[in-house]
Amino acid sequence: MRWIVEVSPIGSKESQSYCVDADSWQKGLQAARKIRGDNAPMSGFSIELMNDGCRAVDPASRLRYEVKRTGDDTPLTPGGEAPPSSSRKSTRPPRATTKKGKSEAPPAVNAIPPIFIKREQDPTAETPLTYREYAFGVAKGSTGLKDWLNVAIFDLHKKGKVGELWKKWFGIDMLYPTGVGPGF
Repeated sequence: MRWIVEVSPIGSKESQSYCVDADSWQKGLQAARKIRGDNAPMSGFSIELMNDGCRAVDPASRLRYEVKRTGDDTPLTPGGEAPPSSSRKSTRPPRATTKKGKSEAPPAVNAIPPIFIKREQDPTAETPLTYREYAFGVAKGSTGLKDWLNVAIFDLHKKGKVGELWKKWFGIDMLYPTGVGPGF
């Protein structure tokens, strides 16, 4: 897969673009940093996941990275080739197959809310980012639990707990704090 990585200083409209070949957005980000000569560990990064990649902020160097999937015919930046030992394995779970050999989507899970899905990935030599994803499901029409979760999150912001945890985890204050307001 090919990825476009746009790098810009925080607060600046100027940016540099790199096209790299990588198995995932994490490896694409890592490859672009390597092309730039930045081999420092990726610690303290703020990551926002998107459908087609991510936005990452390195508070230490005050750089913003935007990583997006691009077409396989996009010319690579010199040095953006995937390493030869790259094994292009999918991280998606395998699909079930029917007797006729056709694949079908996994069966839907029927559970009583809250449905809790958790995915965790610790850093490795190839992907030096810690990844945590948690999802809570609320049944359609069930506003009680949804409202409770929204109030709990609002309360964490209002009491400053989110900012406190941010500083603890990343070592700096939030660059773009979320304001507390009625549209939260």
